[in-house]
Amino acid sequence: MFRPSRERSDREDPLVVWKVRIFALGAALALAGIALDNPWTVWAGIAVLGIGLALRFTARPDSSGD
Repeated sequence: MFRPSRERSDREDPLVVWKVRIFALGAALALAGIALDNPWTVWAGIAVLGIGLALRFTARPDSSGD
């Protein structure tokens, strides 16, 4: 079973604001597509959420200085 580490990291994620914005945009597009019964809007929302998921795996700059 996957168990993530509970240790806190001292470094901040510089992309966290963009990740939240992309999540909100993707969720809003998908929900609007569902409400309007418009499949291309739903797929656009899913694509935007996929971009946000891809940001999860981007390399963070190492600030340790070693």
